[in-house]
Amino acid sequence: MKRYKYFSLVVIALLGSCNSISTPSVTVTSTPIPSNTPKPTFTSEPTNTPDPKEALSHYGLIAYTSTIDGNEDIFTMHADGSNQTNITNNPARDILPAWSPNGTRIAFISTRINDKPHVFSMNPDGSDVTQLTDGIGSGFYFKWSPDGKKIAYVTSSDDPDIYTAELIVIDADGRNKTILTKKLEWGYERFIFGWSPDSQYLVYRLVEGQSSPGLYVAKADGSNQIGWTDLSYLDHIHWLDNKNFIAYSRFWWDPGTGQSLIQKLDTDSSRTEFPVFETTVVTVFDKTYVTQSQDGLKWFTFTDTLSPSISFHKKCKESSWDTHFSPSPDNKLAFVTMFCSNISYFFLANDDGKIMQSVGDASYEYGQTTQVSWSPDGKYVARVIWHSINYISHEDIYLFDIEKTLADPSTQPIQLTTDGVDKPWGPKWQPIP
Repeated sequence: MKRYKYFSLVVIALLGSCNSISTPSVTVTSTPIPSNTPKPTFTSEPTNTPDPKEALSHYGLIAYTSTIDGNEDIFTMHADGSNQTNITNNPARDILPAWSPNGTRIAFISTRINDKPHVFSMNPDGSDVTQLTDGIGSGFYFKWSPDGKKIAYVTSSDDPDIYTAELIVIDADGRNKTILTKKLEWGYERFIFGWSPDSQYLVYRLVEGQSSPGLYVAKADGSNQIGWTDLSYLDHIHWLDNKNFIAYSRFWWDPGTGQSLIQKLDTDSSRTEFPVFETTVVTVFDKTYVTQSQDGLKWFTFTDTLSPSISFHKKCKESSWDTHFSPSPDNKLAFVTMFCSNISYFFLANDDGKIMQSVGDASYEYGQTTQVSWSPDGKYVARVIWHSINYISHEDIYLFDIEKTLADPSTQPIQLTTDGVDKPWGPKWQPIP
């Protein structure tokens, strides 16, 4: 399986709603029979249980990157796995598909110009390919604004002696370039945390060892930049609304003394601290956050004092383990992958920890990717599942029916692809056009 130096995993594509799948029943109507006459036995015609994929056939497209021909290209397929189509079909690397919020364009990274990665966009069928970024710099991070009008991206110099990169905002057609900062550390796109829900602000950080390290928020036009110079160690954020966001770190720093690993920050520079001791914060919901220790997971609420809710003890026997949370669109549920030394487990967890339900098979092989994508109505999860056959790795995309899985944890995912080749970027659901 390929691993890449420059990439960080981002998730975000959504689409419409889908009616639940049900099995039709047969209703038999008969003429009343006198009580002393034996009632005849009615045998209905056999009925076919609908194929679970049938309800997904018009559910929109899923985009993903595949190396089916030995080269990375972008594919689309229907949500039932049908019509798998190579929409780039170019000898260059074409990776990281990302749907525009209205579902009418796909932005992606390609090396088709001078073998340097740039951001392009295209129609869902692969037509009208447009180069959005220019210059000699290379960069692999980009993100649509929630309103679809702008794209933020990171570009770094090709000069090996220059270790900084630029954070740039452009219009969706590539025009009106605005440089927010030239101080990002080269090769670390994860230091860009993305847009506010109203598309007005971007959050980024400068790490220790650079000039002016800290956590920063700025308007998309480069104005109103605000920084917290003592928070350069925070590495994740979660927006609560258009002005307030939670910034947190997955790692604790001072054993026995604690560290303010969670901060509630405001675009006007105000802040509230929440100390967390000897643990790591793995995810944040709207009203709670989850910590991970050697014993398991624990949920806390955002109040003046820490109020732990339910603790979940891990399945891993080893002290070394990790989890990856992929929150649902309404941020009430999460698809969780628990990584142990040689196996992985899949769970569904809700925002207060009262649901922590195993899904799919009892366990999966260790090399699970974190490529998880929710449908916007929260009914389905598409994800890559890794397995090995005769010591050869195989990756395919599977679909989890969340409602069925919550009702019956033994429900198995639907396999959408069968080629088994590497799928390092995706799947990404299409929003409603």
